[in-house]
Amino acid sequence: MLRLIIADDEKLIRDGLQQLPWSSIGIQLVGNVENGLEALRVIESQKPHILLTDIKMPGMDGFRLLELARKINPGIKGIILTGYSDFSYAQRAIALPVLDYILKPCDSGEVLRTVQQAAKLVLEDQRFQEDHTAHLQLQAEDQLRAVLLGHSDALQHEGIFEMNMAERYFVVLLADCSTGALPAEEAAAGLQATLAAGGPAAPWLLPLDSASFALVCHGPEEAAPRAEAAAFCGAPLAPLAAGGLRVGMSCCVRGPGQLHTAYIQAQKALSMLFSKPRRVFYTYAECAGSAGASSPGG
Repeated sequence: MLRLIIADDEKLIRDGLQQLPWSSIGIQLVGNVENGLEALRVIESQKPHILLTDIKMPGMDGFRLLELARKINPGIKGIILTGYSDFSYAQRAIALPVLDYILKPCDSGEVLRTVQQAAKLVLEDQRFQEDHTAHLQLQAEDQLRAVLLGHSDALQHEGIFEMNMAERYFVVLLADCSTGALPAEEAAAGLQATLAAGGPAAPWLLPLDSASFALVCHGPEEAAPRAEAAAFCGAPLAPLAAGGLRVGMSCCVRGPGQLHTAYIQAQKALSMLFSKPRRVFYTYAECAGSAGASSPGG
């Protein structure tokens, strides 16, 4: 449900608004207060989507309340409910702007319809934000995929990284389910669930084709992405490996400019698994015959 707060210094008005069937229009009333200061405390704690406020109240008028509320929640929708019809008030309401300016006395139907309209706008804003975020995510994935595959220079896409990556370390894992019984959709879902459990520092997951995925581990020190990759290729990999998922791992590289090199290394490690049917995980270090290399999944 979307959340609504009411601010009005007239108890009779507050009591009447309290009785309206808010839940029937998908609204949860999270505050019904008599002044702006109380309203701000509720806005800070409850983050309401809609503010229905009087103009004249002790301590702070409704216009100032809405200005401060928007500093806390820029997307909050404001509705003025007042007994003042002076044009100067209407001008201020337009300038803020507010969604609507309802004059007292008013009937409950008008209030409910206006709040419903505000709720509709809130939902439209949320859908737009979700679509925009999803678009940016897909764009970032496309750019990172291009860097991995060597189709684009990492320096052209610095914006895809949420932090300064020039000094960070990377390990690339390539996961493939083309030779097993595990459907690609289940492999993707399993990888997503495993990575989600790792929190914000989890590897980035990029689908490459219908049966293969790249996982990019990263960290500020060389040991961090190595540990992250090894942790993933231990117990979390076992259920997916039972269905035929195989993983090749690169060496650790420094800076996004080396991601394509790491991708090639992971490819070589993955290709070795086709001649090792009892292995589910292989490292480029093993391919190169590096001393001391080990396989957490072997």
